[in-house]
Amino acid sequence: MVVLYLGNAERQAESPEQEGEILKALADLRTLPPEQLWARRYADYGLTPGQWTLPQLLQRYYVPATPMTLDAEALYRDAQTAPARTVIDAHIRAIQEHRQVAPGP
Repeated sequence: MVVLYLGNAERQAESPEQEGEILKALADLRTLPPEQLWARRYADYGLTPGQWTLPQLLQRYYVPATPMTLDAEALYRDAQTAPARTVIDAHIRAIQEHRQVAPGP
């Protein structure tokens, strides 16, 4: 699910603060077990804390190459795989370098 959704997704954030919230969510997705991810909440567009789940945040800030709905259970489970971590790391680096993830082949 992580690779399918984020693989060649385009990030659409309007401020450094929004990108900071995305970074926090991606870092959580990469490092936390599913049971902790279920409890996490993130700030919305206006940076009001605790408004969105991780799937909601990703769906609002990323446009996937192929339109799809995120399944939270599959997202959290798949985040622990090596391919998913590679994709998450690529998005983290892209935000830190102020660019989009380069499209795949």
